[in-house]
Amino acid sequence: MGLEKEGTVLEARESGMRFSDEKFAAQRIQRFGRLPAQIRPEDHVVLVESSARPGRPAAAGSDDEWMVRNPCF
Repeated sequence: MGLEKEGTVLEARESGMRFSDEKFAAQRIQRFGRLPAQIRPEDHVVLVESSARPGRPAAAGSDDEWMVRNPCF
């Protein structure tokens, strides 16, 4: 592609050079790589919110009591 001879986008910007869309895209791909493939709509997953597990007790004590029992946190 000859991109090494033309310099980087930053050097071109500093010198006032203008790149065509193709050259700019080629330098962008050289610097950052290609984007991953686009996710197809049929591959999306629908999330379903669930409720809390039944039969589990709520936490006992207040926040102050928890801090007294767990001073490292």
